[in-house]
Amino acid sequence: TRYVPLHKRAQIYIRVFGTLASPAATIASGSGTYTFNTLMGTPTFPADMFDTGDILEIETDLRRNGATATMAHKVTLGTAGTNSDAAVWSGTLAATDLLCVNTRSKVSFGSDTAFLTNSSASFSGTGGVSQLLAGTTNVNVNSAMILSINGSKDTTVSVDLFRVSVLWITQ
Repeated sequence: TRYVPLHKRAQIYIRVFGTLASPAATIASGSGTYTFNTLMGTPTFPADMFDTGDILEIETDLRRNGATATMAHKVTLGTAGTNSDAAVWSGTLAATDLLCVNTRSKVSFGSDTAFLTNSSASFSGTGGVSQLLAGTTNVNVNSAMILSINGSKDTTVSVDLFRVSVLWITQ
C-alpha cells in the first residue's frame, strides 16, 4: 500500500538550525570536505514513498565563513546518502566571507530510477543551456533514499546550515 498526502501535498521534512547570530549546525574549519547528514538527522525517505510523476521542492539556506578559495556545494538525493548520489542542486560558491546562499530545486521523478531537476538554475527567467539536469546515480524510488548536503571547501572555511525543507507533491 502506498500512502499519499491529503490534498496531494505535504511538507515531509523541515528543520531550522539556529539564527545568523547563533547557528546550530556548523561544519568547522579543519576539513576539506563536509556533510550535514548527521546534524540534519539523516533525512531518509522509505522505499516506495515516491512514484513516477511525484515532485519534490527542496530548499536550503547556508552561509560560508571565510574567503579562502571557492567552494563546491551539493544537495544530493539517492540510496547512498553521500556526495556520490544524484545532485539535486550543485554549484560553486564564490570566495566571499559570510556569503549566504539559498538553494531551491524542483525534482520531478520521470521514472523509478531517474529525476529531472533545475539544479543551480533559477526558477524563472529567460532560460539557458543546461538549466535542466537528469539525476540517475543511486536514484531508486523502490529503495530508501537519503537527502544529503555536502561539498568541498578550503580547510580554513566553516559552513553554517540554517534551514532545510522538503515539500512532496503527488499526482
